[in-house]
Amino acid sequence: MVLIQIYTTLTVYLLLAYQKFLSRLGLSVQQLFQLIPLNLLGTTSLRAS
Repeated sequence: MVLIQIYTTLTVYLLLAYQKFLSRLGLSVQQLFQLIPLNLLGTTSLRAS
């Protein structure tokens, strides 16, 4: 059970790090993580946030 949580957390972090690499916005991974609830159901781009 704990390993599933660790793998899930690692997967989310790696996906956010990859998104940071692709976007080149200069945001940290933590800032991208904070943007997820704001943009989860919307269609705005990350540049507009």
